[in-house]
Amino acid sequence: RIHPSVEAAVAALRADQQRLDTAAAARGLGVTAIGFNPVHSEYVVEPAFNAWERQHRRVTPEERTAHLHMVTYGPDLNLSWAGSTPDALVDAARKLTALSPYLVPLSFSSPFRDGGPWGGLSARTALRTGARPAALAFLADGVPQVSAEPSLTQRARLPPEVGRLEFKAFDSCPDAALYGELLSLLTGLVLDTTLPQRRTTPDTALHRHAARVGYGDPALRAGAEQALDAAAAALADRPADSARVESLRARFDRDESPARAMLARYDAGDTVAGLRRP
Repeated sequence: RIHPSVEAAVAALRADQQRLDTAAAARGLGVTAIGFNPVHSEYVVEPAFNAWERQHRRVTPEERTAHLHMVTYGPDLNLSWAGSTPDALVDAARKLTALSPYLVPLSFSSPFRDGGPWGGLSARTALRTGARPAALAFLADGVPQVSAEPSLTQRARLPPEVGRLEFKAFDSCPDAALYGELLSLLTGLVLDTTLPQRRTTPDTALHRHAARVGYGDPALRAGAEQALDAAAAALADRPADSARVESLRARFDRDESPARAMLARYDAGDTVAGLRRP
């Protein structure tokens, strides 16, 4: 659902999570958040696509890579920018696309693949980003689209969707608070007027590098720090957003991510996402 604020969105996520936890516990199950299927790296369609389906899946860049979202899991974090111009929306999407490899390690939660650790922090990012968009801008019918693969823009399906910015590159997160902090970070980056970085398509090589080392690379760490600083400055007159970005900065300073916590639990002998160290 559409919510009027980050606080309302986070509250709705928490309520949904509580309902899911309760339903799962009643059946002897538990819930975990993970950004990549820990057992299967490929989704096999059964039965195979027929001729019409094969043709349909070649129409757009996203259709050609639609199979990836069956094993890669993450949020579509949306912001509504009321009153923005098409040029401003496209520019914001290009900025978020350029900054994506510096931002995504904050959310990494997919250190497992094919039954065990794969050697990095985000199998999702390693496989997905570059083939799929990092950010999308939704433009009104009749406004020229940006030609790119993967896409940078899409036609709004309904008038209220015009002005929507969607960031698609984060991994799944284990708690709603982190989603709220990431939403505030994106808000600050959209409002920022200082950062020069722009890209029409994601930097695949840099995303794959980030997926392996996270903020172990000083250049990635410096890029994230620059983004956090710019967002904080742009949010100076928005206390709630500012507080969330400062909380996110504290996670960053601790080099904290869900993936690192998962690997620590796995190394300690705990079962994580259904996997246990041999």
